[in-house]
Amino acid sequence: MDKIEYDLGTVKEGNTKKQIITVRNTGISVFKLKGFTTSCDCTEATCDWKELQPGESGTVTVSYEAEQPGDFYRTVEIYGNIPNNSLMMSFIGTVE
Repeated sequence: MDKIEYDLGTVKEGNTKKQIITVRNTGISVFKLKGFTTSCDCTEATCDWKELQPGESGTVTVSYEAEQPGDFYRTVEIYGNIPNNSLMMSFIGTVE
């Protein structure tokens, strides 16, 4: 990933904000996606790939549904065939 924290800015209550993130396999073996976990049900992560070859890139789309006014901090973790490790991204912003 280019960065680990994304500022979604201001989101109107009841709206959904999407962020597309590019991930790249910088390792020497195939990265096999096992899944995602999110810090709450208001956040979802999806992608259209299951594996990334070394040097290959893919995109992950993260959607945040603004449920209540105020500042927010949400996380998404990407799990794969990396032993005892995951990739974590965070998303910040304000709901008005």
